[in-house]
Amino acid sequence: MTWKIEASRRCCCWALCLLGVGLSACGTEGSSPEWPRFTDRATASGLTEPVRAGDAQKADVLEANTGGVAIIDYDEDGDRDLFFVNGGARSPYDEEVPRSMLYRNDGRLQFTNVSEESGADVTAWGMGVAVWDVDGDGWPDMFLSAWGANHLFLNQRDGTFGSVPSAGGASDDGWSTGIAAADYDLDGDVDVYVAQYVDRPAELEAIPSCTWRGIPAFCGPAGLPAAPDRLYERTWYGPSIFRDATEAAEISEQIPAYGLGAVVGDLDANGDPDLYVANDATPNFLYENRHHTADARWKDRLHEVGRVAGVAVSGDGRRQAGMGISVGDIDSDSHVDLLVSNFSHDHVSHYRQLDPLRFSETAFASDLGRWTLPTLGWGTGLADFDHDMDLDLFVFQWTRLSTGR
Repeated sequence: MTWKIEASRRCCCWALCLLGVGLSACGTEGSSPEWPRFTDRATASGLTEPVRAGDAQKADVLEANTGGVAIIDYDEDGDRDLFFVNGGARSPYDEEVPRSMLYRNDGRLQFTNVSEESGADVTAWGMGVAVWDVDGDGWPDMFLSAWGANHLFLNQRDGTFGSVPSAGGASDDGWSTGIAAADYDLDGDVDVYVAQYVDRPAELEAIPSCTWRGIPAFCGPAGLPAAPDRLYERTWYGPSIFRDATEAAEISEQIPAYGLGAVVGDLDANGDPDLYVANDATPNFLYENRHHTADARWKDRLHEVGRVAGVAVSGDGRRQAGMGISVGDIDSDSHVDLLVSNFSHDHVSHYRQLDPLRFSETAFASDLGRWTLPTLGWGTGLADFDHDMDLDLFVFQWTRLSTGR
């Protein structure tokens, strides 16, 4: 299928970019485009607390990172609540120290901040959050990645969460980012892969000031050591909830990369979970799960095939700066495709799957590359926003590169 995006001068991308997939997104001159309309209801709905991501003048790449939001029915009342990851700053706080926030959905788009009473108001420079039933009691729990120690919150089934010491064995005091939870070893419980960004984060403050295209900018990650990702196996033995399986699965033998996004999907349509990791300024990873039984050894299970599959770099062989990932059958050919947002002056990558684990990067062939080239993409999402039976693409963007040094 040819994936074409048409746009006129009336269609501009500013802070947010919404692109139509499959059909015309904005129409041509003289036509009347059918465009979905969105209204910002955050303040009216009670979502008023800010998320902190460093100071206004960014000193280093850490201050450009935080965030993540989870949609979770934590109280099992049938509606969707929201958990927001919060960050921090290098300078002393003028106000209260930032904490993560849990908003209870009271119905009809009205939310109440229940962070403190629920026990989910952790103080951490958070990076991401994932929701799944960790302890098998049928209630959703939360795993929070962070710069510093990760956090695991178990749902107490009474409107509160209990914080598990050392994140149940998956704490890690480095710089954790993307989270991908799945039953990788097919033993009936959920394991978790946690992407890592920079090793020895304390070295960030020693980097001199930098420029990017003549503009003063924060430094990194180039010039800093990349950190190896971690894989934690769910265990039911001993005091810990998780066991570090990074070495057993030979994840540690991969050349470390600056990991940001991570997503699980059955990319080869064989019934087991595969894993894709978007890396900043380094090639992306694709781990193929090759064994379909629980008795396989970890080292025989996950195999990194990103370059062979055609999803490690751009179509012309360049390393990019992968951040957000979306997975879906964009062209309705029964093969799962990948979309990856990248840094400014680089396009959103569209990896179209031709056969199981054989992809072609077709962003410019579909016009997606042309329209996203000037943008700095962070998070992405696929949904049928206009109800025309195909997937549309949402890209969250960011523009601030300034530094206070």
